[in-house]
Amino acid sequence: MFLLGLGITNVYPVVASIAVGLLPGEADLAISRLLFTGSTAILAAPFALGILGDVLGIEKAFGVLVPISVAADRDRRRHATCKHTIAGTTGGAIACS
Repeated sequence: MFLLGLGITNVYPVVASIAVGLLPGEADLAISRLLFTGSTAILAAPFALGILGDVLGIEKAFGVLVPISVAADRDRRRHATCKHTIAGTTGGAIACS
């Protein structure tokens, strides 16, 4: 669990810098939207899985996560119009073209 935590800790700063880069000059709005969305997902996911588990059975409820994840990834790739550059390579946090 400790190693998992160490691996995931790098994700938030990268996502936060991308969010701030997508809304130039409105860093507070970008971070607040990021926190609200993440907190809502963390709050709602266990309840949604519980309801699906009651309706479909626990195995099928967790099986639903795979197609949802694949669909979300495809949607993300389809709507990705911004090329991101991580800090240190261009001197800025994000470079969108």
